[in-house]
Amino acid sequence: MKNIKLNALTNMLVRILNIVFPLITGPYISRVLSKEDFGNFNVANTILNLFIPFATLGIYNYGMREISKVKNDRDKINKVFSQLFYISLICTIATTIIYYIYVSFTIETPDLRYLYYILGVQLFSQLFYIEWLNEAFENYKFIFYKTLVIRILMLVAVFMFVKKAEDIIPYTIVMSVITLINFLASFVWIKREVKFVRVHAKDMMKMMSPLFAVLLIANANMLYTYLDQIFLSKIGIVENVTYYVTGYNIATLLARVVSGAVSVSVPRLGYYLGIGDRKAYQDLVNKGSQAFFFFLVPICVGLASVGIPVTLLYGGEKYFFAGMCTVLFAIRTIGWALEIIFGTQVILVNGYEERLTILY
Repeated sequence: MKNIKLNALTNMLVRILNIVFPLITGPYISRVLSKEDFGNFNVANTILNLFIPFATLGIYNYGMREISKVKNDRDKINKVFSQLFYISLICTIATTIIYYIYVSFTIETPDLRYLYYILGVQLFSQLFYIEWLNEAFENYKFIFYKTLVIRILMLVAVFMFVKKAEDIIPYTIVMSVITLINFLASFVWIKREVKFVRVHAKDMMKMMSPLFAVLLIANANMLYTYLDQIFLSKIGIVENVTYYVTGYNIATLLARVVSGAVSVSVPRLGYYLGIGDRKAYQDLVNKGSQAFFFFLVPICVGLASVGIPVTLLYGGEKYFFAGMCTVLFAIRTIGWALEIIFGTQVILVNGYEERLTILY
């Protein structure tokens, strides 16, 4: 059994990497690309992200929980992995086809349509997104080194290919190719530990109900956010979407570092429940939630106090109106923290997801 404190530290380092590099590329992209082009990219990315959950269903959270429960039984691991991968294969291909049909019939501007087509690579890449298995096996050391290499690769590519205000297509290509490489690296690595086995369709069908429930729980907050962006884009000023996304990204960057300490506990919590050790489960939930709120609440309050100047530092004066979005998202993040604790560590890990869907 791997040391959970070391896992938490390693995962926090991964989250820090996912903050440091966007803090470098984010201001650069905001200043180089035109607001209109970047706004169009954000709208396209929003549409893409509405399709992604239907390609992945709730496999990430559900798979992590189920594998954690049987991590000592190699045959059960291979069976669960195969079932979830085949479901992902079917859903990803179907969703990708629907996405390209949607883009072909609804996006009239050729340049914009090309941008959407390139982003579609990220949707197809979800087929290889099995990081949930690495987390269930607590392979955080691999995740750290992979993230470091991928982030450096992305940083170099952005500075090499995005140099002018109209370089939105090169930027889109970079982001899509990096996403594919990231997912493929995890897939190749984890295939050393698991193998595909023959499974029955009826067993896969039994998983669909809990998967849809987990899909709703895991993505409800995100779907609301993307719907906000779509409504803003329909107003006719695409820059409003960029203001919204900028504020959201700044507020969630810091929160994701702290949430890393909580997310590493999910596989261990699932394992404790799998072996019937309820006391160890409760102790870990209490310790994790206390540490989470101890760090997160001051961070959110502090960011809300200096949200506007932080946004100006991040995006420059042309993103002044994104400052209030940063303030509001910083306050909202406290509610998101409650959702992480109760939704993930309690409801999801215990398998109560179907009872909660009515609230959404």
